[in-house]
Amino acid sequence: LGTYLVPSQPMALVAASHDDGGQAWPEVVRGYVTLSWRRSMEQDITFGIRQLVDIGERALSPGVNDPTTAVQVVNELHSILHQIMQTGAVPTALRDDSGVVRVVSGEWTFDQYLDLCVDEIAYWGADSLQVPDRLKQMLTQLEQIADTDQKRSLAAKLVQVETVTARAKA
Repeated sequence: LGTYLVPSQPMALVAASHDDGGQAWPEVVRGYVTLSWRRSMEQDITFGIRQLVDIGERALSPGVNDPTTAVQVVNELHSILHQIMQTGAVPTALRDDSGVVRVVSGEWTFDQYLDLCVDEIAYWGADSLQVPDRLKQMLTQLEQIADTDQKRSLAAKLVQVETVTARAKA
């Protein structure tokens, strides 16, 4: 989802066996894909997250200087990350009954979503009084529902936010 394609760029590679029943793979793949000239929030969660992060960044710009709006963005991102964690990871490879990988997707990992939701806002809001505190609160609260891998990611992200904040205040 959300992948940018240029004309004639392959969108899928199919490795078919000799006993695939003569499938017309280009048509089969096209039947599972929708192409559009723009991204949509209904089908591409990263697009909605990107828009929220951009709003947060603009709110933190010197010309606007509205950290309260940035905190509201973090609140929305907190809800989104919570939902992602509750839903569980989307597998990046789908296997058939015999264990052979049949589909490899470009699904995002929890770490990628976490990076998108936190990194830029932490950077641009590092010298704010409100933003770092709200980011730390979000990460700490998410740790309470996290699995082991997510806890490691959240703890590392918390250290990163603290480091960026300390650097900005030095």
